[in-house]
This record gives sequence, C-alpha cells and structure tokens, in this order.
Amino acid sequence: MNNQLINDIDWFKCDLYKYKNKYKYNLNRHKKYLHNNIIYYCDLCNFESNYKSSLDRHKYYIHINKIYYCDLCDYKCKKKDQLKHHCISIHIQWYYCNLCEYKIKNINIFKKHNKYIHNNYTVLYCKKCKFICNSKIELQKHINYYHLHNCKLCKYKTQNKNDLILHNNYIHNMKKNLKYYDICDYYTLYLFDTPNII
Repeated sequence: MNNQLINDIDWFKCDLYKYKNKYKYNLNRHKKYLHNNIIYYCDLCNFESNYKSSLDRHKYYIHINKIYYCDLCDYKCKKKDQLKHHCISIHIQWYYCNLCEYKIKNINIFKKHNKYIHNNYTVLYCKKCKFICNSKIELQKHINYYHLHNCKLCKYKTQNKNDLILHNNYIHNMKKNLKYYDICDYYTLYLFDTPNII
C-alpha cells in the first residue's frame, strides 16, 4: 500500500539528472546548486560541496580549533551543546529536602515540593496508600481512580463512590424505597412509575 502511495505522488523531476522530489522547493534548490556548477571548496583541505551550508558545517566541525572545557572537571569537546549536555547530566546538583527524604535535580520542582508539602499548606493523605496532595478534589480523584469501594452487604465493587451509594440505595434498601399500591398489588421504586388505572 505504501509503495502505491509513493507512486501516486506527482513528483517534481530534474531534466538532467535522475533526481526527483515531491516538493518543488527542493527541486529548485537542486537545480540552483547542481546545474549552475557552483562548487564550494574548503581552503584548508580537499573538501568540496555543492552547498555552502555543507562547507560551513565542515569548517566549523573539522577546522575550527575551538575547544570547550568544563569548569568543574577535565572534560573537553568541540561543540558547545555537548558541553551543556555534559554539565547538565554530570554536574547539576541534587536538591535534598531537609524535612523528608525527597531529592531531585530540578530546582523548580524542588521549590514546589517545599511549598506544597512543608509550608503550612493543607496536606491530605490517602488512607489506603502513600499518596499525598493538597486538595480534596485531587484526593477524591485519586481514590476514585485507584481504590475500589466495596459493598459491605454483597460482593459488589466499584471505583466510584457514588455508584456504591446508588447500589446500596437501590439494591439493599429496596424495601424502604418501594411504593406500594394496594389497588393492584403493584410495587415500584419511583413515584412516577404508577400503574395506569382505568
């Protein structure tokens, strides 16, 4: 199927070479650099390219002798982004909470931890696991999602507390909720479900 889709594309084709592309821009770029015989030469070695960007990249990575050194260790590299990655992965410090065993490398998350857990914010704990949060809504969502509510009178289980309440009302408290009509011995849970009396 993919081959058929590739064949169905209206390709832009080069008149001189066996080059084709689905984007006209790329064909025009190809013609500009290859058909005009523009060749860019490196003045420091025998590298050549039809694209100036390729020559610039070559000079930057091969001939520029700029070396980046880490201030904290003996690491060195030719690319600035490599040094940045090294520093982040190796030298960024851990932030340890002095009130609990929490630790993390991200200072912003660490500040949120201190703000919500240790700074007089309401902290709510799940009674069934170690989950903590600072809002009743968040705790209720957690309980509804992760913990089952069990019926004490039968084997019914649900994740939603409201479903358990409905279950108890309509299944186990049925006698209390039934409406009796002595005219025809009709029982119902709902007032609007009265029998049609002729």
